Amino acid sequence: MRKVLILGCSHSLGSFKPHNEKKEYFASKDGWWSFVDVIKKDKKYVYAGAGLGWMFWSQLIFDKVIDIKDYDFCIIQNTHPGRLTVFKRNWYKHMSVEYLANNTKWHAFTGEFLEKYCLVSQNSIMMSQILNSYVNKPGLIGKINIFKYIKYKIENYINEQSTLRFCLHIEESPTRHLVSFVHQHWFLDTLKKNKIPIYIINYGNKEKFSNAVTLNCNNCIKSLSSFRTHRQGHLTIEGNKQVGNLVNQELSRYVN
Repeated sequence: MRKVLILGCSHSLGSFKPHNEKKEYFASKDGWWSFVDVIKKDKKYVYAGAGLGWMFWSQLIFDKVIDIKDYDFCIIQNTHPGRLTVFKRNWYKHMSVEYLANNTKWHAFTGEFLEKYCLVSQNSIMMSQILNSYVNKPGLIGKINIFKYIKYKIENYINEQSTLRFCLHIEESPTRHLVSFVHQHWFLDTLKKNKIPIYIINYGNKEKFSNAVTLNCNNCIKSLSSFRTHRQGHLTIEGNKQVGNLVNQELSRYVN
């Protein structure tokens, strides 16, 4: 039985229902991955939560929460670049795990968990190691001073309560995207070195990746607005079924 690593943000948590025109609530643990037939019989390991992105996925490897060699391939639901969600030291000891139907191991990072264990400052060691490994990479020379500046900012936010304040501090800064860029390439390179195939589902963006296969689902996902809880909301279970079918069509071209 194959092992599939599935990474995403809140759009991969599960299904939602509308509460009113502007609010929603979590309705079920049926994510789009529940409806991808080609991986139905595989063991699925889902890590999903609000605001998660390349920085956190790198931390999964760095903190040895996962051993990338254990998986046959990885599916990433990629929303917006530049997410800076990072957890404080030993966060994984408090991580919740649930075993769902269809061989799914579900690691959900809820708002309550984020409030308690999210802290950017603890990431300075990982950031330093990643930056040092990339200092001589073509295209990054000249940007390293910006990364050092961000590292300095992180170390000086030790007393802040959560990642949110830090993210707001550099929300409009180009450094936000540069930091995410470095983690993205480090993560993808790590999987490539271990010969782990990567399949990426873009949600609302047109990013392309040299070390991964981008599944052609973006335009179709954009058209699913009628299946959202509200204009900026998450998908209902019917919407996740639609995404699951789209992903299945595309993924079937590469995975039997």
